[in-house]
Amino acid sequence: MKRKFSDYIRKQFQVYLILVLLTIAIVFSAVTFSLFSLYIKNELKRDNQHITDTIHQDFSELFYKLDTLEDKVAQEEIAENILYRELYNMRSQSTIKYNFTILDGDLNIVVSNLYLYNQEQLLKSSNLSESLRYMKLQDKSVIVDEAKTSYLEQQKASMFILTRFADGYIAIEPLVESLTEITNQYSSFTILSDQYSNILFEDTTRYRDEIGKVSVDKKQNMTVKSQFYIYDTPVFLTSIRETTLNQNVFVIGLGLILTILIVLIICVRPLINRITKSYASPLDELMNAIEQNKSGSTTYLIKEQSFEEFETLYEEFNELTLSVRDLIAKNQELAERKRWMEIKHLQDQFNPHFLYNTLESIRYEIIFDPDNASKMIMALARLMRYILNYGRDTVTVTEDLGYIEDYLELQKMRFKERLNFKIEIQDEILTQQIPKLILQPIVENSIKYNMEHVEVLNIAILGRIVENYIQFDVVDDGIGINQDQLDEINDNLQNNQKARDNLGLYNVHKSIQLLYGKEYGVFIQNIGKGLHVMIRIPYKGEVNHD
Repeated sequence: MKRKFSDYIRKQFQVYLILVLLTIAIVFSAVTFSLFSLYIKNELKRDNQHITDTIHQDFSELFYKLDTLEDKVAQEEIAENILYRELYNMRSQSTIKYNFTILDGDLNIVVSNLYLYNQEQLLKSSNLSESLRYMKLQDKSVIVDEAKTSYLEQQKASMFILTRFADGYIAIEPLVESLTEITNQYSSFTILSDQYSNILFEDTTRYRDEIGKVSVDKKQNMTVKSQFYIYDTPVFLTSIRETTLNQNVFVIGLGLILTILIVLIICVRPLINRITKSYASPLDELMNAIEQNKSGSTTYLIKEQSFEEFETLYEEFNELTLSVRDLIAKNQELAERKRWMEIKHLQDQFNPHFLYNTLESIRYEIIFDPDNASKMIMALARLMRYILNYGRDTVTVTEDLGYIEDYLELQKMRFKERLNFKIEIQDEILTQQIPKLILQPIVENSIKYNMEHVEVLNIAILGRIVENYIQFDVVDDGIGINQDQLDEINDNLQNNQKARDNLGLYNVHKSIQLLYGKEYGVFIQNIGKGLHVMIRIPYKGEVNHD
């Protein structure tokens, strides 16, 4: 495909502009990414400090209260229920909720908030036995270990802390749920570990290796580590945020790049277009005119003043367009004249056909009822005036209905009580223009082919809007038509084959299709007893007579 001169100039400007803007955007995004990474690091440090302060302060207050309670127990004997209440109040006032169990020197449980099942599990657990052994070997007052006892879910512990208390021991077991509530307030992951990297608590298992130690890939994770003491035992708190999860940074950076590029290109593009237009305007105008001509438009003429060479081309193009326009107009006029001549020829066939039938009826009435014959002649005169009507080919629905009423009244004078009719037309279509005499041949056929075979004939003429077209229905309760004959008539209508016995019907159908197209016309169907003829023409909307 050949390149356009205007597109080439415009593209060159855009390429150089995009290169400059892309360089600026990359530098800006790199700076933004660095600042964002620094912000994340500082946020991680704040998270770590807040969690460390909360846990350290809670445990410091806990051991202070335990020391105070131990002194009180040493000075006076305290009942178990009072001791339980003291410990329970301490637990309620603590941010970190925990299980507590006091054991005597023989490891019998004195006071505990554990369920009975959990108390049995504690006495059998390796936590208790191993902590007692380490306490004796290392001569320590407090042992901190990870929780290994299988408790019921509501009392599941994260750590096991054993300290001497009076003549026995007290086991403090911080709940997993309580520590998780604290760490979940922050966006980072949190791990508590001892000095040997054994995990005491974690709010995710992704940084635990197969032997239960902390394992963090520092290439893929950003970490901040702090230390505090539970009594005299060092505990390390590690806050972690995955750098692979910093997709937000990438999205923000990419979004900034795209936004900057798009905004700057949008802002500068009018300038680029203005420059290229000054070079390529004459060519664009000529190409646009050619495209308009190819699409079938013959009204587009080039009016732009340009260089002398282009003005010569413009004048030649305009002369050619005007010649084509004149030729098309002449051909359309010839086609329109030919179409209306054919319609006029078809419409003229209605008049002698109807006149013959009516005069035949009057001939009989003159013999039997001269007064009625006189009325029929007056009605016929009105009808003939309407038919002639100074050469008009289309009339309103109201006008054509007046003619049909005169026609039916004329026939009723002849057949009297044997002929009944009703006309119901929707108000919205009364002002619509329709071809003259499209209903009369249908009504005439209904009377012609039924009156010899029925005692009484009822005819209904209906008019209504259906979707985007007007439908007239002529329905009678006569003898109908044999199905084979009906199929033949419908085939003739659809294939535009003129039939001698249905000339009026064919003329109506042909006239409608010439005026409006092949989707409109006459359609016929049996309705059990009688016949239903439908006439469809397009609905033009409300007509304004102002």
